[in-house]
Amino acid sequence: ARQKSGCADQRMFRAARLLSRLPAPPRARTLLSAPRPPACPRARHVSARPLSTQNMGPNEKLLQWWRWWIAQEPVYARYSREWWVDTAIKFTVFGITGSAAMFLVRPLLGTYLGLHGTMLDGPWSYRLASLLLVTPTYSLILLVVGTLCGKHHFFRATVLRMWARLLPFLFKKKPLP
Repeated sequence: ARQKSGCADQRMFRAARLLSRLPAPPRARTLLSAPRPPACPRARHVSARPLSTQNMGPNEKLLQWWRWWIAQEPVYARYSREWWVDTAIKFTVFGITGSAAMFLVRPLLGTYLGLHGTMLDGPWSYRLASLLLVTPTYSLILLVVGTLCGKHHFFRATVLRMWARLLPFLFKKKPLP
């Protein structure tokens, strides 16, 4: 979703204000004399949870919670408080996932396959086995941790995009009619 034109006006106003500190041609000064545009609207998160769950059975409550948990997330206005929190959660999930994938795969390679080494120093069997095991492990952990953090929709799209780039022949785009 694109931001509204008010946000673009706000960015132009800030840029013009920064340029005002330098000697500017007369046209830039007219931008500064223009009235300040309205502030960018902040996106609000609308909860999909029902107000009352008294008349629902236990399976319906669980299903309602699951729909809310994996629902598509709202688009927040850039640099708003909600945007920063959302971005921090996503960075944290990526950090946990990368560390956990290596934490799980390295002992597996050494214990069960008897392969020891590094990606830099070798051997080639270690490098190949590491790539073949880390990639699906990373995808699975990313989806699980992302879902637990309430960002299932974003991380599902990320995993699908990753696999579509690795194996493009499995994710063929449908031709337009």
